[in-house]
Order: sequence, then C-alpha cells, then structure tokens
Amino acid sequence: MISYNTGNSYPILNRRKTSLGDRTAGDLVDWSTTGPQTSGSNRQYAIRAIVKQGNTPQFSFGTSVTVTVPESTASGAAVYVFTVTDADPQDTLTMEMVSTDNSFFSLDINNKQIVTTQSDIPNEVSYVMEVKVYDDCRLTQTGTVTLTVPNTALTIDNLPSNGTVKEDETAERKLLDLTVTELHDGYTCTLTTSNVPFIVKQVNTANPITDVACRHGSSPSAREGVCWLSYQESDCFCRGRMGTVENMPFQQHTIYFFIVIVTSVLVSVFWINFLSEFKMDFISFGITNTSKQKFLIVPKKEVVKSKENLTFIILIYNGPYLKPYIEPFRKKKCPSVTNCIVTDNVKDINKSHAVIFTHMSLPGKPPYKASNQFWIFHAMETVHYTHKPPKHWDNKFDYTMSFRRHSEVLRSYGKIVRREKELMRNYSEVFRKKKFGAVWMSGHCPVPSKRKALAQELGKYMHVDLFGSCGTRPCGGRTTLLSDCLKNVSRDYKFYLSFENTICPDYTTEKLFNLFLYDLEIVPVVNGPPNAAKYIPNGTFVNYQDFPSAAELAKKLLEIGSNEENYTKYLKEKDKYHDIGNGGVFDLAMCQLCNKLATNPTRNSSLNYWTSLMKNKC
Repeated sequence: MISYNTGNSYPILNRRKTSLGDRTAGDLVDWSTTGPQTSGSNRQYAIRAIVKQGNTPQFSFGTSVTVTVPESTASGAAVYVFTVTDADPQDTLTMEMVSTDNSFFSLDINNKQIVTTQSDIPNEVSYVMEVKVYDDCRLTQTGTVTLTVPNTALTIDNLPSNGTVKEDETAERKLLDLTVTELHDGYTCTLTTSNVPFIVKQVNTANPITDVACRHGSSPSAREGVCWLSYQESDCFCRGRMGTVENMPFQQHTIYFFIVIVTSVLVSVFWINFLSEFKMDFISFGITNTSKQKFLIVPKKEVVKSKENLTFIILIYNGPYLKPYIEPFRKKKCPSVTNCIVTDNVKDINKSHAVIFTHMSLPGKPPYKASNQFWIFHAMETVHYTHKPPKHWDNKFDYTMSFRRHSEVLRSYGKIVRREKELMRNYSEVFRKKKFGAVWMSGHCPVPSKRKALAQELGKYMHVDLFGSCGTRPCGGRTTLLSDCLKNVSRDYKFYLSFENTICPDYTTEKLFNLFLYDLEIVPVVNGPPNAAKYIPNGTFVNYQDFPSAAELAKKLLEIGSNEENYTKYLKEKDKYHDIGNGGVFDLAMCQLCNKLATNPTRNSSLNYWTSLMKNKC
C-alpha cells in the first residue's frame, strides 16, 4: 500500500494498492506513469520503490550452543528454550528440525523449545540436534544444539547407622537394609574398609548351595556381623557398624571355636568339589527407571556352551528403531538356524549368546559380560556421524555390524534382488510425462561430500531443481518413507540425484534404495561410492564417480534423457529388480549372526572394533 500527499492545503492522502509479485533485492517498482489523482488537482510527483533484502532471523546463541541436561530430568520436560530475533518485526518465524542423532529429545515447534521424550536417558553421552528458523521470505538461520547428560553420583540414604551384635549369637541375621538412590546406572556394593568383622553375603533360599559361608573376625571373642542379600525379595542388606559385645564364659568360647573349625573344614571340602564342576560368577545388577533402588546381587551362570537342543539368543540391548523388526523375525525364524531368536528385553542379558549395542545410546558403563558371550558394536553412519564410545568400552566388542561389507555382520540400508515377476509399465507414457531434467531433495546441507555444491554445479549445464530446506522449493516434512512429494517428482523428472552426505565405500542409504523399494519411475544418479556397482545392478543408475567433471556428467544425462529409447532402457533394466526393505535386511543380518553362533565362532583377540569399522577413515 503506497500513501502520499498531493501538496494541497487539505491533508488528503492518496493511496494506491499494488501487487509486487515475486521480487528480489534491487528490483525497481515504478509508479511514475499511473496512479490516482485527487479531484481538482494533479499529482505533484511520481512514486517509485526499490525492493530491499530482508533480515535473516538469528538465534541468540549464534550457530551453536551446549546444554547440560540433568540425569533426573522427567519425560516431557523442556531442557532448552530458543530465543530468536528478527529485525523485520512483521515477519512470522518458523522453526524446523534439520537433523538429530537420537530419539531422546524432540523439537517443540510451537513453543520453540527442546523437550525430553523419556526419562531414562543414557548418561555420559552427548546428543546433537541441528535446527533452523526461517521467516516469510525463507531467509534461514541454522544452529546446532549439543545436549550433554552427566552421570549423577549415587547416594546411600540410610548411612551411617549403628547396630549391636552379641558374641553369643548363633544365627545369621540382617543388620541393615541399605537404600541407594541411583538414577540410571547399575552399581556394585563392596566393603571399602578392611579387617572388619562384616561381609556382603549372597543368600538364595531356593538354592542353598549358593550360600557363602560366614567368616570370623580377627578377635576370637567376637562373632562377626553379617550383611546378606535376599535374591527373591531383591533386598540389600549391607554392613552396619559394630556395636556392643557382651562377654561369654571361657567354656562357651571353646565350644563355639571347635564348632567353627569343624564347620569350616567341611564347607571348604564341599566348595572345592562343587566349584570343580561348576563355575559361577556373581554380578551386580542395577534396576533402571526408578529413583529409589535396592541393591541386588544374583548368581550369574556362564552361557551354556553345548549346542545340542540349545536356543541361541541375540539381545538388542539398545536401539529402539530396530524394535519393529524383532517380532516378524521371531515368527519367520532363520531358515538355516531355526533355534535362534532375537529379543530387546535387557533382563535376558544373562542368558544371551550375543548382545548388540547401538552407538547412539550406549549405557554409561558396560554391563557384566560373560566370558563366552559375543558383543557387537552397531553403527549405520560414517565416522563423521558415529559416536565413539568412551575408553571403558575398549576391548568389549568382538564383532561390528554396519553397512560396511567387511563388517562381521552386514546390515546395509537395503538389498536389491532380482524380481521374480516382471513389472509391467507403459514406458512411452512414462517418458511422455517427464517435464524436467534432474531433482535433488535434502534437508541436511553442510556435509562432507559437498553434495549441494555438486547439484548446483550440475545445474549450470542442465535443468536441476533443488527441493527441501537445502534448496529453493518446499517438499513437505523430512521422512525416510514414500512421500507425495517423492512420488510427484518421480513422475515429472527424469533423474533423481541420490547424493549421500559422505562418499565412503559401501555407503548408500534409502535415498537410492527407496527408488527400488517403491518401484518409482525415475533413474537414480549417485555421487558415489566408487564400488556402488558391487551391490547396485549395472544399467539401472549413473555414478558421478565415473565422470571427470559435472559438465561431463550433465552431457551423459542429457544424452540419455533426450531420447525415449535410451531413457526407457534404464527404466526397464531398473524394473527387473526391487529392494527387500528394512525388515528383509534385518532378517539377513540376524541370520548371519545366528549362523556364526551355531558354528563355533572365534574371536580375533587383536580386533580394534573402531579402526576395523572405520576402515579408510570412513
């Protein structure tokens, strides 16, 4: 709306409404030849306007900020509130998630804050979220929020405490019920003071032979106090403080001393024979998701080594995104090892033969590992986006599971197989509907492969449209599934730029596999890796790595896309294959691990899981 005064003695404002349409900075809008006139007078001067660049919204923290999140934070709590400013007060600001490496925090767009999605968040780990804010003109500011969850020290709530032990006591009894507050991790109860007449004892009433015999203190006249644990009731009874000791007659001392000597000899003989046949470890076990925990010690048996009539158990210790595939695998089973199951119940860790740990949400401290258990480090990203575990995880892992083909267990983002039944299309009609050259879609812009720059360079020689927050055209929310936007561009464009964030051997994600999974009628163009032809059928895609420059790649794509026969040749070859989907890939990975467990697997004692997984710095 333009307003001006004609210069008359009356304060009459003349108004002219105009539609600017799509304008960029520097455009001139000229009203010098048209415009309203007031009655009885002419316009004194012309009006024109110059479109100026708007202001970009800004985060108060700049481009990055680190936030400490207490371990005790409840689910749904706000852990960081964004402050965003814009010099253009009329603009409406919108926030959006660009990327995240975890499922423990989410972005509350309406309130412009980060909130927790659960209360049980692994500590001693940093989580990274990339967010952006943009105004009505799509001027965008991107920022990175790093959330760290420190490990809060546990507390013993009912110590110090006093108790009395009589020297003529003959029965063991509880001295103290120890209550410990630990928000997340497991913990171990031990005596830190030596030469005291108290011990931690395991008592299992259901299996008395696991009881630990009491030992006497250093004083011959003092019967030791005993701290024992009730396995069935999950109670912790820990050492108290020595109280009053009453005197006993010398004759009673002698009788007790004789009884103790004879009992000790008999018990020693029993345990020597028993332990020669059975091996038993005792582990400490913490109960998570509770603010008040009671210490529990349970007998830990080694995983059974005999493979006759044995069910192999694979535990996915963490990794909630794998959960949807567990039940279908349980129903189908592995054809070659039918007695192999997968579970995500951490209570099964004692009887599991293999345990899979996902890099994104490792527990703060490793749980107990049986000597004949196999631990697998699972990561599906390149070195740039994979969390390296702390040093206390070194020497814990026996295998790796990832997209890398040299991993002991291969779990790629997809697997392309030959189609059993031919896919029927009207390829001439498909080609006729193609209106544009190439399309690239992404919401994750600054990446090691510099894929946006490559797409822009390619656009100098052929038609290329950039969709998503990295481009100029919106395309709905970010998803790994089939979207309406992806269906539409597959219909209208000839080539889909399946550009990855990193160019590493074997690294190809759903950006390519989805085109096969959903049978989309578009030819993929990848930016690597050089060995892509080992797992993507020849004649179904074009690899930028095969060309010396973007200009040469564009020349090849124009040659293919300008001729119906050349273009549909690629589509027909692509339609001979399809992708088996995430569930099928999961089944193959678990069967591969089942086969290893069933065929006497061996460990490479010199294996460094990290350098092995990140071979060639990828």
